[in-house]
Amino acid sequence: MSSVGGRVHSRPGAPPLRLGRVDATSRRTLAAFLRAPRYEVLPTEDVEERILSSVPNEVTITITASPRKGLGATLALAERLARHGYRVVPHLSARLIKDEGHLREVLAAVAATGSREVFVIAGDAQEPAGKFPDSISLLTALHEVGHDLGEIGVTGYPERHSFIDDDVTIQAMWDKRRLATYIVSNLCFDPKVVRKWVARVRKRGVELPIWIGMAGVADPAKLLRVSTKIGISDSARFLRGHSNWFLRTLQPGGYNPERFAAGLLPDLAAPGPQRSQAYDRAWLFALFVAESRGAPTLRDLYRAACGDGHTDLPDAVHDVLGTDMAGILADWQQWLTRQPTR
Repeated sequence: MSSVGGRVHSRPGAPPLRLGRVDATSRRTLAAFLRAPRYEVLPTEDVEERILSSVPNEVTITITASPRKGLGATLALAERLARHGYRVVPHLSARLIKDEGHLREVLAAVAATGSREVFVIAGDAQEPAGKFPDSISLLTALHEVGHDLGEIGVTGYPERHSFIDDDVTIQAMWDKRRLATYIVSNLCFDPKVVRKWVARVRKRGVELPIWIGMAGVADPAKLLRVSTKIGISDSARFLRGHSNWFLRTLQPGGYNPERFAAGLLPDLAAPGPQRSQAYDRAWLFALFVAESRGAPTLRDLYRAACGDGHTDLPDAVHDVLGTDMAGILADWQQWLTRQPTR
């Protein structure tokens, strides 16, 4: 998906979604976010070929973990895609990892890909393979065994989980906030629900960055073909967790990612009364770096300044942006003078 001239297009030839009622700041923010999407893929037999033929290698690829295929398939695909120049984020399923020794082996395999990021999930295996029945237990073990990861993602649930009580997911997010570095929202098809969920997360005091999970355009026939490739049992688990998506693809004019993305505005871009002045300034500085130097550079700056073993901010600015604090602040101030009044 890309933003062109105030319109959002999901594919060539698709009718454009007009954003005439959306303010300029919101349009720029949406465009900045859409310049750095992440694609989540299943480790199917033909996925590598499909990625190489269709996805630019500046796009980050996250790779799910299948109970049937095991973590080996996830890590092997991550290693191959990394060799092709992709930045990869393997999913680590707690229920597929036996113990601390196995976890160290998995971390070594992740390191071999050059990645310093993982996404931790509980997983859909009916029974845990060993000591980790849920994501919080695996997150705790990660910190106990030690690692050099710069980013650890966890899942958030805007809508009711298919088989986990809401109180449990809310408590789990609170428990994870000190062990993870960001949250990815599970698929949801109502932008109003997502906006309210983000507000609830912030109200509970969880300040981790949130990536919004958004389903792409999926043809029902293709979805069914994919389900045969990931196995009947995995397919049943997938549909149990994403039945709303599947049903919407069958309805006339069903789910539309363009409407979903536009529906997140203006909340996605607005600083809002809930944020402190310091948070507003951090938000504006991040937007400035993303617009002027690109979203990948912003990620590099965040890791250098805030990741494990980070340097202080002046050194991070020098190493990543190639300037000193005085220079970057002067550029930022000039950028601010060109922005609409907030």
